[in-house]
Amino acid sequence: RRFEQSPHSDEFMQLRRASNWGERIREEVIKRIEQHRPEAIEDGILFLEENPRYFRTGYFKAAIASKLKSAPLTPDQQHRLLQVILRAITTADVGPEFNEYARLAAIIATPEFVKNVVGTRDNSNDWSRHRCERLLSHCPTA
Repeated sequence: RRFEQSPHSDEFMQLRRASNWGERIREEVIKRIEQHRPEAIEDGILFLEENPRYFRTGYFKAAIASKLKSAPLTPDQQHRLLQVILRAITTADVGPEFNEYARLAAIIATPEFVKNVVGTRDNSNDWSRHRCERLLSHCPTA
């Protein structure tokens, strides 16, 4: 919310640098996901759900998705991540994180998820269809 209100304000930049989602995201979230800390796993999933866009967030999202592949996820967390991945298929503002999303989907995909991706592929434009194909190539249930 603060970014949308004033993306270049000093207050926002100070909050970003001091938060778990700012410049310290590698230490505060990503490294702790490696340690399977539940609060870091939840913070990482929330980061992917909120989908903030600022310098290097695509790389942060890719790292989070990569670490979540080996993290102990609850069924609810898996469902939430699959929703993030579905959104990424049709959203134009997805960058380097999409390849890691596809690899994560390979681990947590359900038959229903694969069915949704196939449906999206069949009714999409070229770039979205291409993302569906990439994602389905990773999923063993496809």
